[in-house]
Amino acid sequence: MRMAALLGLLTSIVLAAPATATTCTQWQRLDSGQKAATVDDMIGSAISGSGGRSYKVNRGAVERCLERSSRSIEYAFDDVCSDARTASMNAIRTTFKDYIWNCAG
Repeated sequence: MRMAALLGLLTSIVLAAPATATTCTQWQRLDSGQKAATVDDMIGSAISGSGGRSYKVNRGAVERCLERSSRSIEYAFDDVCSDARTASMNAIRTTFKDYIWNCAG
């Protein structure tokens, strides 16, 4: 049951992500303040989305975990985007989804 809830939450986040997610090209053009704001927006969108409300996961705990990890998320985005082998169109979204899995698990 818990796995189904996590899968549902991740699916809803991935479907909602294009409004806040960015490509590596866009990410690399941001200054540090803009990067922090982008990560904060992604966390807010992920937690407040309708999918996050409809599944039985502790959204508050996931949000706090993501907020504690926000600087690490920025570094992970920098790392994945700096490597041409991993800088696909979905690199940011995939990396963010991994953090959500870690926080929700």
